[in-house]
Amino acid sequence: KLIASDFAYYGKLLSATGKDSIAVDKLKAALAKDSTSADLYSDIAAIYAKQKRHEEAVVMYQKKIELGKAITNDYFRMGQSLFQLQQFGKADTAFSKITELQPKLMTGHIWRAKANANLDPDSKLGLAKPYYEKVIEIGAVDSVSSVKYKKELIESYKYLGAYYFLANQDKENAILNWEKVVAIDKNDQ
Repeated sequence: KLIASDFAYYGKLLSATGKDSIAVDKLKAALAKDSTSADLYSDIAAIYAKQKRHEEAVVMYQKKIELGKAITNDYFRMGQSLFQLQQFGKADTAFSKITELQPKLMTGHIWRAKANANLDPDSKLGLAKPYYEKVIEIGAVDSVSSVKYKKELIESYKYLGAYYFLANQDKENAILNWEKVVAIDKNDQ
């Protein structure tokens, strides 16, 4: 007699060998036998995201959230799928959950910044500004953090430079931020 874990292990093995379509079928069979196996929702969603079936991935993550079993990574992956679907407001909501659960984690803040930058492409409202400032607050704490978060800091300073220059005609603050980019990467054109 086959039990839920038999289907789950078989599905994970199939996924690991690149047989994702069959893997989803087996993982869904495992869920049919035991709907409380919340991690299977994440496994199925990851396969859907890999296949660029982001709408279906979001549905799986939402089911796990409804069970009250979601972890930070589930919100991140769901946010990424929503971002790929260009549903930037919903992506921001998913990423905001990361900042709520782990406020010192850079990931939630940088992705909230990216989502809000897409909601406000001309930066007139400055929707991304507080999130990029938070990225800088976390990433520029010390030299170790500055190296670790180099890419995120450059993106943040570039955004702030553009924001001050384009939205506020504040050349002084724009130049200050762009100089920080050059301080991090002297080859940045």
